[in-house]
Amino acid sequence: MAHGFAAEKTFQLPYFADHFAKAGIGVLLTLIAAYLIGPAILAVGERIRPLKSLGEEEAKAFEARQYGRWPTSVVSGITLAIIAFALYSSYVA
Repeated sequence: MAHGFAAEKTFQLPYFADHFAKAGIGVLLTLIAAYLIGPAILAVGERIRPLKSLGEEEAKAFEARQYGRWPTSVVSGITLAIIAFALYSSYVA
């Protein structure tokens, strides 16, 4: 999306060129901020309020559950599918 705003900087009308250049930089900075700050905000929020929304008995029952891990092949397959889709999307665009 930021590329689209940056490409429209080549418009003949100067006020459109200025607007799209600023918008492209804004979109790019927002994307970078979301990637850098988002996980940190989630981690801090989980430290502050880990299981307070559950009652004491429900929290103990939740912690006592045994969850199984997904097989490595399934996780690897999903990861490779996402990467392949991203590469295909960038190739088509």
